[in-house]
Amino acid sequence: MKKNRMFEIIGVALVILLTFSLTLATFYFQRLVTKQRILFHELRVLRTSVNLYRAVNNHNPRNLNELATGTFHFPGENVQRKYLDYRIQKDGNEGTVLIDPFGNPYSYNPQKGWVKSSTEDYKFW
Repeated sequence: MKKNRMFEIIGVALVILLTFSLTLATFYFQRLVTKQRILFHELRVLRTSVNLYRAVNNHNPRNLNELATGTFHFPGENVQRKYLDYRIQKDGNEGTVLIDPFGNPYSYNPQKGWVKSSTEDYKFW
């Protein structure tokens, strides 16, 4: 009788531990997937903004800060528009750097006009 009770307690403890572990894993991977989706979207927005800047000015922006702070207007229109209207996290330092969802700065090649993440697993996105 006592052995059965001990097995029941161990069984319940294992089920609770397994449930807790699966819950933590689910939250971790859900957060990772969310960051990946944000990164994909932000890269698309940044690259589109670089293309818009190139179309308006006939050259690529010198850096991402120029892209984030620059404005333009269409011919025959007095409305100033931003090249990058989407709000991307900044590092808060004087020479503002745009930060990806994983906390690393975006990398930008002004000769090619290519934006990428400096996060190790996402450099080739």
